[in-house]
Amino acid sequence: MKLLPEIAKRKSPRAFHSRPVEEEKIRLLLEAMRWAPSSYNRQPWRIVLVTDPAVRAQLHAGLMAGNRRWAVKAPLLAVVVSRPEADDVRHDNGIPYYLYDCGQAVMSLVLQAEHLGLRCHQMAGWEQGPVRAALHLPEEEQPLVVIAIGYEGDIADLDERSREKEMVPRTRKEIREFAFRDRWGTPIC
Repeated sequence: MKLLPEIAKRKSPRAFHSRPVEEEKIRLLLEAMRWAPSSYNRQPWRIVLVTDPAVRAQLHAGLMAGNRRWAVKAPLLAVVVSRPEADDVRHDNGIPYYLYDCGQAVMSLVLQAEHLGLRCHQMAGWEQGPVRAALHLPEEEQPLVVIAIGYEGDIADLDERSREKEMVPRTRKEIREFAFRDRWGTPIC
């Protein structure tokens, strides 16, 4: 058996080609999100796709400096949003499942993007105020992640610092470092 190629080859590049993402592929990304699992099928995610140059400029201003250096080239920026109070918060364990559910929807989008030959770079480095203002988000809506989406570009087009980050080999923890059997700390393998 083999790992799905979309999982094995997935990466979060900083170099994006300026080629626009086709509308048919955007629809498939949204379909992938639509079919993601969620607690009680509440589907708490919303997504704002940003292509308008004026809105992109405002959103770009809300990114942290490190992301601002490269994200400007991505042809599509997306912001995943949710409404925490509309969530299925389990009273028996207090877990806000909307975060988990939105994460599953984003992963569905990411894997579909990989399948279509696209790349996604999810960003935590952004500021609430400018992102909210750029998108005209209602008070009750909570932005969760900004995602650059597009075709992978040439790392030679990146600034030196971003290019250095791209050159770092992909690594992952060994399974024994995060998977346990029966009790915490008992390695599964």
